[in-house]
Amino acid sequence: MRLLLLSLCSFCLLFTAGCIRSETVIYLKGDGSGTITVTESISGAGQKMLEQAGPQAAAVTPMMEQMLSTNQKQLTAQAVKWGKNITLEKVEVFNKPDGTKGRKAIYGFKDINEVILAPDNPGSQPGDETGAPTTFKYSGNELIIKIPENKANDQKEMARMQQMKQIPPQMKEMLKDMFISVILKTEKKISSTNAYYQLPGKDGIVLTEIAFGKLINDGAAIDEFSKTPPSDRAKTHEAMKKYPYMKYENQDEITVKF
Repeated sequence: MRLLLLSLCSFCLLFTAGCIRSETVIYLKGDGSGTITVTESISGAGQKMLEQAGPQAAAVTPMMEQMLSTNQKQLTAQAVKWGKNITLEKVEVFNKPDGTKGRKAIYGFKDINEVILAPDNPGSQPGDETGAPTTFKYSGNELIIKIPENKANDQKEMARMQQMKQIPPQMKEMLKDMFISVILKTEKKISSTNAYYQLPGKDGIVLTEIAFGKLINDGAAIDEFSKTPPSDRAKTHEAMKKYPYMKYENQDEITVKF
């Protein structure tokens, strides 16, 4: 999604699903094959808030039904968003004791070189306004991840970021559990990488991990990102270092060696 953590536009698109946690794990095996596991959920408290949302709930209901759907045809059709030759392997709906409801969908791929992170994939990396995706190039001993240049309008994006301060308290309460992550896990141990966020076990990297509920309540963060041009990747990364609830890989090329 284009500038997911910085764009109020993207934020507003996700508002109706504000109580949703979206967690994606791409698992890469040594032979280049692997799985993409997408887990989406909504807390019991979030469900109650949506039920009390009045007219807004009518717009949310279809989205929630789709999120919890186990319709094989529908999910198989969604597989193409992840690239070529992606297959749906398993889907399950779960209910936790605390009232959380969700769905886990597992997709399989034979070659990560055919996998993409398109702008409309859950928690995906930023693409330009033409929809350029993040791509993978794997040769066995090395993985190169290419993130397209963002071509958003800096002034417009920074202005939208500042508008986050105008979100009313009730809406902030609805959005407090919103969380999005994309993690790449690897069967092989990583020997070296220029990635900003490597997993402690040297078996993966974090591409995106954002707690939106904390961001919208952090006035200092909103002010800082309102003054940071989104197209300036270096300045954006330096700013994010101050906020541990925001991890976002925005280099143009990430190299992972095994």
